[in-house]
Amino acid sequence: MFVLSYPPAYFDVSKNQLNRTISSTVGNLEVLSHFNAGENQLTGSVPETMYNLTRLKTLDVGDNKLTGTISENMRNLQFLEIVNMKMNHFSGPVPGAFGLMRDL
Repeated sequence: MFVLSYPPAYFDVSKNQLNRTISSTVGNLEVLSHFNAGENQLTGSVPETMYNLTRLKTLDVGDNKLTGTISENMRNLQFLEIVNMKMNHFSGPVPGAFGLMRDL
């Protein structure tokens, strides 16, 4: 299923067997509030531009093959209510920024 509203507030490409990286251009979708790319086979890291999406309420990249660290820039996502990053291959500590998110 591919869901994209205009302006793109919801982006859902979950359960599509995608096996690419998350494009850094996702950071250009300034009004995005829900990003769901869970249950695919995405590789690479979460692009730093993702942390420019300051209106984001849902971030679901769970059940992929993502690597790297989770950036401290996560603190920019102050409106996050739901985060799913399980079942990936992240390394390093959990950012302290998670403790600063009031709605999480």
